[in-house]
Parts: sequence; C-alpha cells; structure tokens
Amino acid sequence: MKEARVFIVYHPLITATFNLIADFVRKNCPQVDCVLIRALHPYWKTVKLDRHISSFDLFLPLPDVGYRRNIIAGLIQAWQFRREVRKISEMLQDRYSRIDVYSDNSSYLPVNILLSHFYASGSTDRIYRLARTPQANFSHEPEDRLYSIITAIYCSVLKLFKVLAVRLPAVTSFIYADDNPIGEVIFESPYAPAEPEGSREAGLTLPEPFLLLDRKPDTERDTVVIFGGANILQAFSQYIDDKEEYDKKLRLFFERIKSFYEGCTLLYKPHPADGGRLMSGVDPSEFTVYDEPQTAEMLLIDNLERIKAVYSFFSIASISASLMRIPSYHIFEYFMNAEGIKVLNEHAREGGWYSSPYLKKIKDPGGIGCIDSISIKTEDEESWRERWREFLK
Repeated sequence: MKEARVFIVYHPLITATFNLIADFVRKNCPQVDCVLIRALHPYWKTVKLDRHISSFDLFLPLPDVGYRRNIIAGLIQAWQFRREVRKISEMLQDRYSRIDVYSDNSSYLPVNILLSHFYASGSTDRIYRLARTPQANFSHEPEDRLYSIITAIYCSVLKLFKVLAVRLPAVTSFIYADDNPIGEVIFESPYAPAEPEGSREAGLTLPEPFLLLDRKPDTERDTVVIFGGANILQAFSQYIDDKEEYDKKLRLFFERIKSFYEGCTLLYKPHPADGGRLMSGVDPSEFTVYDEPQTAEMLLIDNLERIKAVYSFFSIASISASLMRIPSYHIFEYFMNAEGIKVLNEHAREGGWYSSPYLKKIKDPGGIGCIDSISIKTEDEESWRERWREFLK
C-alpha cells in the first residue's frame, strides 16, 4: 500500500504553498500520494479550482462551517461536517499504510474539527501545523471577548481544541490556546535575524517553501504587479485622516508607477472583496486589470520569471512575493497617520516581514523601484531542499 501526505486547507491563500510542497513530494517520494482536504471558504468562489488542486493525487472537498453567532444552527452544521470528516478518515485508513497530516495554522472551525478528529482518532502517524509565523506571536493581541465565548461553546460541545478570538488590524481572527498538542512547524527565512536563545519554545523549523522555486538570476523581466484594495479607506478609516488627500496620493502614486516602469506591463489584481471596483488612479487603458480566477500567490508562481516588482498597500501578497525573491513593496506609510503606521509596523514585526532584503516599506513615491536591482542568492538552495526531503520522507 502507498503512503499519504494529507494537506488540510480552508482559505485558498495557503494553497500555493501546499502545491509547492506536494510537487516536491511527488518528485522525491514516489511511494507517496498527496491528498488535499479543502473546506469551502467563501474566497474559493473567486479562484479557478483546477489550477489550485493540480499537484494533488486526491481532492476531497468539504462544505464551509463557522463559529456562527446562531449557535444552535452552527452546531448542527458542525455535527454534519464532522460526519463527513469521519467518512474521509475511514477511507484514508483503508487506502493508505501511513498517513501524515499537514495543516496551515488556521484555527477556524473546519480546520479545528479536522485536526481534532485526526488527533483523537489516532489514525495518523504525524500531524503538524505549518506556519510562517508562530501563533504565540499574536497571543498578546486584544481579545474579542464575545467571539471567545462563542468559540468556547463550540469547542466544549464538539470536544475540539480550545480557541481564542483576537483582534488584528481590520479583522477578528482566531488562535489556538497555548496547550494545543499538535506540533507547529515554522517556515524560516534565511534573511530573518537569529532569535535570542529561549525566546520561544523549541520546535521544528523548515526553509520557506517558496525558496524551493527556481527563480533565475540575471533575467530580463517586463511585468510589474500591483495588488489592489478598493476598500482600504473603509478598512483603515481610523488611520487615514483625509479622504481627499488619500485619493490625491493614490493618483500620484500610480502616475509615478507608470512613468518609472515605462515600457513594462502594469498588472493590477483587484482584491477578491473589491467587487469589480478599482483603486483611484488605475485606468484600465493603461493598466492590465487581472481578472483571472486565481490567488495572488498562484499569479506570482505562474509568472515568476516575468515579474520585475510587486506593490501593495499592506498585502500578504507582497510578503509572499518577497519570499519568492521578487523585489516587493508596501506603501501604507505614505497614506496613514502615525497611529496607523505604528499599528501595522507592530503587526509586521511579529512576522519578521521586513528582515528580508526583498521587501521594502516606502514612505512616498520617491521610493518606487529602490530595491529592484537586488541580486538573487542561490547558493543555499540544495541544502534547503535536503531539509525538506528529510522531513517528508
């Protein structure tokens, strides 16, 4: 019988990473099947499914469930979801001699149900949560008491891992409590400063999966990608003092982008929540508006050798691009007041984002292109691959 490496995904954002790992497994572990279990986050409706599951031997879709405020209705949905999880678990046990489970660090309800089941059933050989940032980094964020009470009810009734609700910039998120028994594997960047000894609990680390991509140095590139956000003013309204000034600055920023990158393709990808709206200053006759049903990370991977630089307000997409060794920029400091800059910089510090030489904050349009000529380092690639082979075998 073959073995299985099972990947659990909820938000499509992590799927590009899991596709890279699955591709690596298939090349290096021929006796292993890669299985994707996907719960239906709403953003899956905005992406093309085939591209995002192309690296997996078996695709197992599940519906969406959540920590709903209507607790009775939410629990009924969760029980139905758990029945489907049990069927999947039994099928995997019948088909494979060994099962390893990898999830992202999501603690949303569908992932919590899946991980709690696999852990309690003893049907797997190894279970890991894979993450770029330890969840402990967010444990000091303000707690959302109402949602923490709601999640506590779900976790108690369904016998799930304990979850806390925390307030992050512009969103409420969830983290596992400190006593979660599933191991956490942290993707490490070779550019991050060394952590002081004892600064966090010892655990597994692996090289950032995007480093497994072969981005060739000294290649002529002709495309600049801008990841949009037409609702930024609404999401960060308390940190942007003057709407008219914000609009004026946006238009100036895009004018400078056009003049600095004259002759390049300017690819603008709206945020999935933008509903067809574009940011001020984006003229579809001068920018190529990317409307393919694909995540930002898949766009980056599929155009890796063409992309010269990436820009966004404060998007994870710029961070992903920097991990692929693409010169990338955040522009939020140009638009926000001092309080907003402080909040977002603190959030960035928790993730160690700006330790990478491939990611730069710029305070005004004069910073456009300032790291575009950075060289691509390739000397450690084989050692990164060897560490992944050792972990996955």
